Amino acid sequence: MKRCPFCAEEIQDAAIKCRHCNSMLQGDPATTSATGGAPGRAMESARPLFAGSPSWKGSLPRYVGAALLGLVGVVGGVAGALSAPPWGALVGVLAVVSLGLLGAMEFRRRAIHYRVTTRTIDIESGLFNRKIDTLQLWRVRDVEFRQTVSQRLFGVGTIRLLTHDALNPEVVLAGVADARNVFDEVKRACETAGQQRNVVGIME
Repeated sequence: MKRCPFCAEEIQDAAIKCRHCNSMLQGDPATTSATGGAPGRAMESARPLFAGSPSWKGSLPRYVGAALLGLVGVVGGVAGALSAPPWGALVGVLAVVSLGLLGAMEFRRRAIHYRVTTRTIDIESGLFNRKIDTLQLWRVRDVEFRQTVSQRLFGVGTIRLLTHDALNPEVVLAGVADARNVFDEVKRACETAGQQRNVVGIME
């Protein structure tokens, strides 16, 4: 068995065409056309489209809510401590909880890192134990763009990709900065990747 140089799936050693992505295996993969093995336009090397963690602006309402809760807790705790200590302690606990929420949201945001190129999407998660999930763009069948009112003000949004992968049918990139431009780039890259791999129905 060997691996296809185009999609990395296992195929027979004597195979001249990949049964997974339909790419012809004769000749140089960089200069062989995916539609029949004849020399054609060279496949472009992977070009970076976006890299970074989800922006805090994408979850601004939740950040503001937690911050206001903490502010109310601090102010109420100080006032309560001067007049009614039991109530002051209760509101102080509220402040600690709100700060914990802020810390948890920031921890989760920084624990995710996206790397999007014209050929693949890597989602790296975890601050201590690392995990990387890779999606090849020729597997994508549809791309969706979502943006709330607050996200639109800051230019961030969510990109949702529906794939042909049964184990990972949906990939979500949340809080992407400059989301509309990234969405357009990803959509074009998916169309190009599908054409280069000769996969029918990648983009309807």
